[in-house]
Amino acid sequence: MAKFSQTFLQGLLNNPMQEGLFEAAKGLGQTPFIMGLQQERKKQQNKMEEIISGAPTLERIAQLRSMAASMAVTNPKRAEALVTAATNMQKQYDADQARQDQQFTGMAQKIASDANIGNIAEYVDGLNIPEWRKSTVLKQATEQRKLIISEQENKNARTLSDDYLNFIKKHRSILDKNPAFQTAMSVMEREDGNFAVGERLIAAKNIRDIVDNEIERQSKAQFTTASVQAQATGLINNFIKQDSISEGIWGRDAVETAREVFNSEEFKDEFVKFVGAEYEKSPNITAELAVKNALDFMGEKYSDKLEFGRLINIEEDVSLKEQREEIIAYLMDKEDLSRKEAIREINRRQAALAIEEQNKPVVPPLPPASPTPPPAATTPLIPPGRNPRLYPAVTPEQAQRRNSVSQAFSTYNREAAQRREDQSLFTGGRPTRN
Repeated sequence: MAKFSQTFLQGLLNNPMQEGLFEAAKGLGQTPFIMGLQQERKKQQNKMEEIISGAPTLERIAQLRSMAASMAVTNPKRAEALVTAATNMQKQYDADQARQDQQFTGMAQKIASDANIGNIAEYVDGLNIPEWRKSTVLKQATEQRKLIISEQENKNARTLSDDYLNFIKKHRSILDKNPAFQTAMSVMEREDGNFAVGERLIAAKNIRDIVDNEIERQSKAQFTTASVQAQATGLINNFIKQDSISEGIWGRDAVETAREVFNSEEFKDEFVKFVGAEYEKSPNITAELAVKNALDFMGEKYSDKLEFGRLINIEEDVSLKEQREEIIAYLMDKEDLSRKEAIREINRRQAALAIEEQNKPVVPPLPPASPTPPPAATTPLIPPGRNPRLYPAVTPEQAQRRNSVSQAFSTYNREAAQRREDQSLFTGGRPTRN
């Protein structure tokens, strides 16, 4: 029950304005008017004293706020005091309700755990509690009883699966911020084995619910603005770190175009937003597809021929790596070498071929039959069968390296090449953009 000091009550009940009216009325000799004011004042005093000193209820709180609103103009100080009284009464009412909720929850758990109570509905109906509380207690006790029965029928429900345990181990610091999780985990981690009926089952269920909610929260947080921007920036960085074949020549491939746009103060933010939009539509999208789609949306053009050449280089690099892996497997199988020994053997043979190529005797040129024409410009080496307009220039060093690799592979790769041909591993299809 709310308790207020007599000083506080007197402050509310004593109205200086009314005192002034009494004095003025006495001076004028208006005795009937004075008596009427005294009766009205006494009536207000009794009403406010009854409201303030009574138990905190929603009705009394509403009355105090109504009286404060009616006095806001005529008596602001009293209105402010009434607002304070209503606020204090509201806090006490909320605290009382929370305490009662806890008491009735404990009552429901006790009813559910009592094996002697067969019909929970009849038992709750006979309790001496408010009617509106009975429905809450009945619902809680019935749910708890179902959990207890389920525990007796399925012992697995009292444990947590490896998926839940792994998630808890990884995110324990976050989950421990939830008091309900701490309470449930204290039950699950108890080693004395002294559990109330249904206690361990309820704790496991609460933990699973909390973990599920945390997983959902983290999933939604994946698409926050900051997270999307970070993912988009990562996709762009993964794409632009690839080798570009258009540096130093006219035209741009997709990699060089993406670098220029990303390094531009004017277009960088827009570029990141477009890539982020692609990520939001498909979180598993590749960096290349997301960046190229964003460049298309922004109207940033790049040379299809140069881009095709860049993709050819990637394809050949992948093919060389696959061939190298097949030769390593061949050496490990046929010559009984470990993987490290097979790699060293390939490197040794490849280096020997490169040295042999360098040490080949130089054939002296024939004497010219006519005046020597001016030297022709050095033509970049282009692999046979490639269209020079589509395929990028190859330096002599690159050509020599590729020739030495091919010669080394041809020595050990006859069986593997036949197997690839039989299995149609080389389709010869032109790379296309997705």
